[in-house]
Amino acid sequence: MLGDQSVWLRGLMGLRDTMVAGFGLKTARQLREAPTESAGRVYIFRVYDTAADEMILGEDDKHLDFRLSVLLRPQGADTEIVATTAVHCHNLLGRSYLALIAPFHRLVVRSILQRAAERGWPKA
Repeated sequence: MLGDQSVWLRGLMGLRDTMVAGFGLKTARQLREAPTESAGRVYIFRVYDTAADEMILGEDDKHLDFRLSVLLRPQGADTEIVATTAVHCHNLLGRSYLALIAPFHRLVVRSILQRAAERGWPKA
């Protein structure tokens, strides 16, 4: 679900990486290649916790900490995917970064979920 992004989203991530590299923030490539001590990574995110119906992913950086919950919720014969994000800003850089990306955030999450649904994910 997270690794299969649309062309416009890959371009947006490339632009983001170019912009944040000058501030010493982690790029998507650095995150994908970062070692983890336990549960591993899903795309650019560290796996913090897993359960039968939920996975908590995220990343910490000097400007903010980010968490993503992907919850599978039964809806009759179907399963609904619920994505929830939480961000803790550490400083002015974190607050400025969040203000800059916020307009794109909902579009990105909707795009990821829409592409997953079009591909029939999650499988029954």
